[in-house]
Amino acid sequence: MNNPTPLRLTSEFSDVVVTVDSHSGAPLGLETGGREFLSPTVLTVTTGGDEVRGAMGGLVYEGSVATAVIPAEPATHLTSLGEGHRIHRVTTSVTGPFALEWTYRFQSAFPRVSVSVDVVATREATVRNVQLDLQLEPSTASHWRLQAPGGKYRSNLEIHDISQRLYVSPVGGVNGSTGLLAFEDTDNPLTWVFWPIQTDTIGDIWFEPDGAGFHLHWLADVAGVLVPGARLSVDALHLDLVPSTFTEVLDEVPDALARNSIAAHGDAPEWGAAANLYEVQIGFSVFHNGYTYSPYPTVRDLINDLDRINALGFTALQIMPRHPFPSYNVADYDDITVSYGEESDLKELIELCHKRGMRVILDILLHGVIDGEIVATAVESIKAGAFGHRMDETIDDITVLEEDEFEPYSIAWARHVLDFSPHWTAGSPHVHPLRLEHPEWFCEDSAGKPIGIYTNAFDTAHPGWQAYFVNVCLDLLARLNADGFRFDAPSYNYFMNWSERTRSSAHVSMLGSVPLFAMLRTAIRDARPDALLYTEPSGALFRRDMDLTYNYDEQWLVRAITATENRRDHWIRNARELVEWLAHRDRSLPFNAMTAHHIDSHDTFWWPSPGRKWRRNQHGESRTAALMAIFALRGEPYMTFVGGEEGIEAEVTAVNSARLKYPVLATGRVIHDALDVSDDRIYAILLRSGEHEAIIAVNTADDPIKVTIETSDGNSFAEVVLDAPAWRSQGDAITSGRSVAAELTGAGVRIFLRDV
Repeated sequence: MNNPTPLRLTSEFSDVVVTVDSHSGAPLGLETGGREFLSPTVLTVTTGGDEVRGAMGGLVYEGSVATAVIPAEPATHLTSLGEGHRIHRVTTSVTGPFALEWTYRFQSAFPRVSVSVDVVATREATVRNVQLDLQLEPSTASHWRLQAPGGKYRSNLEIHDISQRLYVSPVGGVNGSTGLLAFEDTDNPLTWVFWPIQTDTIGDIWFEPDGAGFHLHWLADVAGVLVPGARLSVDALHLDLVPSTFTEVLDEVPDALARNSIAAHGDAPEWGAAANLYEVQIGFSVFHNGYTYSPYPTVRDLINDLDRINALGFTALQIMPRHPFPSYNVADYDDITVSYGEESDLKELIELCHKRGMRVILDILLHGVIDGEIVATAVESIKAGAFGHRMDETIDDITVLEEDEFEPYSIAWARHVLDFSPHWTAGSPHVHPLRLEHPEWFCEDSAGKPIGIYTNAFDTAHPGWQAYFVNVCLDLLARLNADGFRFDAPSYNYFMNWSERTRSSAHVSMLGSVPLFAMLRTAIRDARPDALLYTEPSGALFRRDMDLTYNYDEQWLVRAITATENRRDHWIRNARELVEWLAHRDRSLPFNAMTAHHIDSHDTFWWPSPGRKWRRNQHGESRTAALMAIFALRGEPYMTFVGGEEGIEAEVTAVNSARLKYPVLATGRVIHDALDVSDDRIYAILLRSGEHEAIIAVNTADDPIKVTIETSDGNSFAEVVLDAPAWRSQGDAITSGRSVAAELTGAGVRIFLRDV
């Protein structure tokens, strides 16, 4: 077939032109001001296949067929003008079981083009997924950089340093920030933006070099059983071609998120916004070859340790589910003793914390209930799978999860399930009563059988289950007088739900927790206005109704800044690039978003082999203390898993005490691009809050460094002495109204404060 003349879609709202294949309706590229960025796109629909349980749970579809939709006949094109936007609709002729209806929406605000596509069935079909594949062809005459704020690669990444497949965690992803990807021409400022914003499904985005260009893939995660005339919508991909630098584009991102109803409320309780969180575990956890971890066998043991915890400077406890049963699974929400520890002792613990001015939040699970049947299924799948014979392999830190690290993660996950499974089985009925009472609350395969990872997965989008869960949370707050929740694994069930209710849109349960969180926020704040709402995923979508999210997007930085071997071309290379990465990530977040930072949590502890579990095992005590200071002194909450303070107690106490004494360190705002630092190995940021500014300086090297840090004119800085032996005496510092000149010991930390 000869290449037909493309359609040129324009609007009165900007000079952006979208060129579109006149047969398939798919975008071919963008133009602006006489310049173009080519991105010919093919849409592929995957259909059919036999459902089987995956080795790590969920469903896979053996024998499914992926077919590119490329009609032979020209598409029809209609356009209409709305209030503040122009719509172009391009509808393809029928090709096999599908037609495509593309909608291009033009507006004046960034990003200026949004694209959605409906896959319309012409006969009955089971769609497993829809994918867009783009061939990116940036001009070889220009100097291009990749920009993806929050991605696991440095900012301003030269495209010639991309040598492998890289991922962009989406707006609803666990590891993600905004899901935005851009290519920037630095010779003649031009930025091409690719930005899927989906609110009801997660999706997957990855790209890889291909000769002179790149392949970019977006798996939309939409699926369903379609009857003739029914449709699945992929909505929406936002595009722009901006004749400016990426830094200028970045300033527009929070506003763009807000226009898509993604902005945090900004009303977190004051105590939560400045919290020093201590994550605690009751019972004992079990690991390979008999290793156990039991910091607090009972709640009474935790009560007996409160004075020590308080003296370390922690202001709030985060109580994990009881281990080893039910662990991070649901047994019975109503049975506090089984779920967390002796109920009467928990009430006493919370009362004693309140008397000390401390708060207590509960870790609560959303992904599913545990029973003997599902555990047996998970164990059988692991033992029969590709990793069942590899349980003795040593696993190190896997928080980066490069393309070639998914196997170690799979081994660690499988080992975790096998280690805990005897305890899960012993504490569970063969079939959980909730499954029998409310089978409609669970995800199912096409045969109506419950599915999950290693629990029976809740359908978190089910209205009945949502109402039930809201009442559970309100009841726990009332019974224990707790101060809020951390919601664990709200998007863990990353698979399709083929139940009778959902089979026409089998993807709807993936992000059922998002509307649930909106309901929860209203109900919990009505009952307890100062309750803290905190969740695990870092994606921008979860920041909308949660006060805090985890910092999963930051965890790769720990390894990248400390690694001396096996480094990747795309990682950050020094402290300056660490500051730059954090600045890009922060500037791309929704308005009012807050992050609870950590370097040691139960999640980082869980997966590595014994002897490699703590950051101090991986990087040594002095470097771990420096890393702790970097992430604890960013003006937001900081969290430590019980035991993470061992060996660095003095440094933890010094940092927590400084956060309590000087509010700018706990709630200040990072002022980006405010410092000129003379050595790339020194991490330095400026915090501002009210009438105070603080410079945080951390030496990421092992050797002493003399550094000069310059900023704008103002009052002179004075040093805040951190009362830790390793940091107490680091030599004189010369301070003025615009600079600090100081020496930092290897892995040293210094703080300088001034009135504004």
